[in-house]
Amino acid sequence: MGETKSNFQVHEIALASSHSSCGTNNDRRTASADEKSRRNAPPRASVFLFASASDWAFFVPGSIFIVIAAMASPLQTYLYGKLFEYLAHFVAGRISSGQFLSRSRVICGAVIGMGAARMLCTWAGAALWLLAGERQQDRARRAIFRTLVARPMAWFDARNTLMGEMAQVCRSIEEVRAAASLNTASLISEAAGVTFLFAMAMVSSWRLTLVVMASAPVMAVCSGVFGRQTFVHAEAENRASARASHILDWEFAQGDLVRTLNGRDADAAPVFPRSGMFAGRVCSHGRGHVCQRRHPSHVGQSSLRPGFSVWPSLGFRRKP
Repeated sequence: MGETKSNFQVHEIALASSHSSCGTNNDRRTASADEKSRRNAPPRASVFLFASASDWAFFVPGSIFIVIAAMASPLQTYLYGKLFEYLAHFVAGRISSGQFLSRSRVICGAVIGMGAARMLCTWAGAALWLLAGERQQDRARRAIFRTLVARPMAWFDARNTLMGEMAQVCRSIEEVRAAASLNTASLISEAAGVTFLFAMAMVSSWRLTLVVMASAPVMAVCSGVFGRQTFVHAEAENRASARASHILDWEFAQGDLVRTLNGRDADAAPVFPRSGMFAGRVCSHGRGHVCQRRHPSHVGQSSLRPGFSVWPSLGFRRKP
């Protein structure tokens, strides 16, 4: 009986271990599938892709300063309206000159103080957003560096346009920094200014405001159409810039090769003075055509002219 019980316990332990191993394998398969799906997923595009929770210490105060600075425009507009109202009352004789001067003095002082406060708030908000953009730029460059270090050498050999792509990546990082700093601050400022001006316009004359706002759908449609075209052409510009940067980098790197080919005749003339083997040269009076001369005295410094070829048999010549 005891032996049967022990065998039953062993059987239960084996079943439990098999179930646990199956669960572990299933978990591993699920984890690998999730990792594969993450790798195959399209890259997430966002201006704040490299932002972190610590950047909120710059985002929130910067936004507050920007909103306070944006409130200055509608408030100054209101003060200007009051000033012209007092001027109209003075012209109509409703108030005396002393009353007009005292009231206008207060309004002018308020406008000056508001301008100074707006300047300080704008500077503080822009500085905070610039610091946030610099932090994101630093994270982006560190991420690119870690990615390149982790790549095998075969990957670098297969990437023929790597230098051009790196130049384009650096340019894109600068664009992301600008978009995540000053452009975002400008967007917040404009949005807050439009909101405050709209509220003031609705309070002053809601009928006229609604008539002006009737053209908002037309402006929205135009912005959407032309904005889409801007994005399409911006992507084409990025591809063309990467290719042009790759070509320019190759030209800078292969300068020695060009000088070697152009100096071929001048170096070979003292060694083969009468063979005529290296007689093909570029005439100093032509535009890239090859002169076939046998005498070595014609092989001179004109063959060192940059941009001309001295290998007519290989087809390296400038087109007329």
